[in-house]
Amino acid sequence: IERSGTARGYDTLDVYLTGFGPFGDISDNPTMHLVPAVSPSNPRVRVQSRNILRVSIGAVQQYVHDIIAASCKDAPVQYNNNNHIVVDSGVPQRRTLRLLLSLGVNSSADRIYFEQAYYNKADFRIPDVDGNQPRNQPIDANYVLDTRFLSKVDGYAIVHELQQRGFAVGLSVDPGRYVCNYIYCYGGLTLATQNDFLSVFVHVPVFEVLSAPEQLIIINGIVDAIGEMYLNV
Repeated sequence: IERSGTARGYDTLDVYLTGFGPFGDISDNPTMHLVPAVSPSNPRVRVQSRNILRVSIGAVQQYVHDIIAASCKDAPVQYNNNNHIVVDSGVPQRRTLRLLLSLGVNSSADRIYFEQAYYNKADFRIPDVDGNQPRNQPIDANYVLDTRFLSKVDGYAIVHELQQRGFAVGLSVDPGRYVCNYIYCYGGLTLATQNDFLSVFVHVPVFEVLSAPEQLIIINGIVDAIGEMYLNV
């Protein structure tokens, strides 16, 4: 399926999947149950890791740096003296796209929301689980406070397709300014220095609003749609 913003050219999509644990009045975070069950239909879309993070700044920062370190070990690139990539003609060269896909709960949501934007602002309404409560602070001091960034993934096209199939999914440009926005912004800006790495955040409602099986269908649909955007046919 061709979409606006399509950038094919990859052979595989490696997904680094995260959810969050309890925080505030959320004692049973639905993402704790969704992350272990996500199962893309395309065999070339591979879930490389599944993690449930503590709802804290420190946990987010450590996780982002850990997945960068882990992904860099996959296939080191070698260069010759002319700065050209050394290719063994007997081994097909495969190109992998990596995706940091984070799930978070929005207890007031009536559907799943693909978050298209993130913001350079930490303004926590309650402390994280480590007791940190930044107020009106930039996440990255290199950018102006509350600068808006857009995900490179075309959420507009993905949401439209899933809505056409009757799914309870919407597009949002406001992920809040709590830890959900923090991982989206910190991860997105950090991964911007890495080649072939994307970041996406999805907010889910509680299961009383949308059941776990229904949510899984939509999340798998989002992952599959990203694969269709970027993987070679």
